[in-house]
Amino acid sequence: MFAGQVKSIVPVCATIFFAYSISNLFNVLDFGTNIGNFISDWGLPLWVLAFFIPLFCALLGMVLPGSSQTAIFGGAIVAIMAGAGANPFLIAGMLPVITGAMEGMTPPLALCMYTAMGIAGSGMKETTKNCLVWVGLHYALSVIVMLGILPIWGLV
Repeated sequence: MFAGQVKSIVPVCATIFFAYSISNLFNVLDFGTNIGNFISDWGLPLWVLAFFIPLFCALLGMVLPGSSQTAIFGGAIVAIMAGAGANPFLIAGMLPVITGAMEGMTPPLALCMYTAMGIAGSGMKETTKNCLVWVGLHYALSVIVMLGILPIWGLV
C-alpha cells in the first residue's frame, strides 16, 4: 500500500535531514557570527548590501531551510544592515521574507515547490521555470523594500 509513496518521500526527507545537519555544523562552528564579521569588514554601503543579502539568502536557501538561516545568520544580517544605515526593525521583519520564502522556492531544497508540484500534478521543468520567475520578482521586491523605496507603514 505504501510502497509507491516511499520513493517520493525519501528524497524530501533526506534533503531535510542533510539541510539540518549542515545547519547544526554551522551553529557548532559559530559560522553566523564569523561570516557577519567578515561581511561587516568589507564596509559596503546600504544599497550594495540590499542587493547582496537577499541573493546570499537565496543561494543559502538551496541547501539550508529558512528557519536555519534565520537562526544562524539573523542576528548578523540585522547588525550588518543596521550598521549600514537600514532600519533594524525593517530588516528583522524582512528575515522571514528573504530566508524562508526564498528557500521554499529555490531548487534543489524547494520544499514548497515540491508540495505545489504534488498538489498541481505538474512536471519538474515547468514548475522550476515558474518558480525562478517568482524568485526573481520576490528578490526584486525584497531589494526595493530593504532600500526603503517601497515604504512599509507602521515602522517607527
